[in-house]
Amino acid sequence: MELDLGIPPEPKEFGVLFDSTSNIIIFSGSDPHFHLRHRLGLEFDDTPLRNPELARDTDGQRDLTQNITLIYITRFFTDRVDFALYIKGIKNMTEFSKGTFSKKAYVGPCFATPVMGYECEDLFNDAKLITTRLDTVSRTETKGLRWRYYYETARRAWDMLEFDWEKFRERQRMEEREMEEMDIGERASPPTSQSETPPEDYALTPSDDETEETETYGKEEEEEEEEEEEKKDTGVDLRGEGEALELEKRDSETA
Repeated sequence: MELDLGIPPEPKEFGVLFDSTSNIIIFSGSDPHFHLRHRLGLEFDDTPLRNPELARDTDGQRDLTQNITLIYITRFFTDRVDFALYIKGIKNMTEFSKGTFSKKAYVGPCFATPVMGYECEDLFNDAKLITTRLDTVSRTETKGLRWRYYYETARRAWDMLEFDWEKFRERQRMEEREMEEMDIGERASPPTSQSETPPEDYALTPSDDETEETETYGKEEEEEEEEEEEKKDTGVDLRGEGEALELEKRDSETA
């Protein structure tokens, strides 16, 4: 977004926005757990803006019903960023509703912010809202008067926001510190030497000596098994010549 460069973006002109694929979504109901307000607050905190109107919103601050009206306009700015305004409290909501069919914008206090991290439907997911109304405003309804009123109200809400240079510089300092920490981390990590890294099959590959020994041992076992089998089949004692002569001598003496 252009705000990241210190350049406030421009809202699209009414005719351009009206003839585009942008939509205006309106929500009325209650935000009892402040989930919707919290998500919009995260968006606002990530921009170099301040909203001086909130300090004078005593009616919204005192209202304990948590009733709200939200106007959400997709691709409101020329850089295609969305915009949302959040009107809190029954008195403020009543004043907002009175001007629906006029050409003048709502001039009461509201919370407003560009929206970059959420899609519109994501703002409402699992927000535990109590919904009275949630729909997309028709361009043909009341000959476009409602659409025009919501646009003019959003335009005024944007104009009431102020660019906060101190917040902008603080964001720049944070980004610079993050970049420095990343550079330090990369320099502190020594490259891994190829000689220190054993091959993947290091522990699984036997040496040539081990292979030869294993093969020899296997052959000896096979020969012994063959001798035992031959002895069983023929009844012949397959001992050495010396043992055979000794056995013959003993048999002669006995006779």
